[in-house]
Amino acid sequence: MPRKKVRKSNMPVVLMAIGGGLILLTLIGILILNQGGDGQIGEDKTISRISLAAAKTAFDQKQALFLDVRGTAAFAESHIPGARLIPLSEIETRYVELNKNDWIILYCT
Repeated sequence: MPRKKVRKSNMPVVLMAIGGGLILLTLIGILILNQGGDGQIGEDKTISRISLAAAKTAFDQKQALFLDVRGTAAFAESHIPGARLIPLSEIETRYVELNKNDWIILYCT
């Protein structure tokens, strides 16, 4: 008897992307609140997105720190080599471990 083809749903990927975006927005909000609530972070006082190519170049040239905000299990499964882990659930208490003068690039997926 021929086997039926099973279509895989893209829903898990979509949900992960939405969840990652929500985590990132939450983290940015926490950082803003911990910086006095004025929406200004870093030396240039802005939060901005950068392209993957620009992030990779900055990281490769040791100009930026990649900060993984996922949980320890996800980090153990895979992460960017050289990235630092501070899970989102710990960011409120552990952000003081980071140098506010460093260029910190957050990622969660």
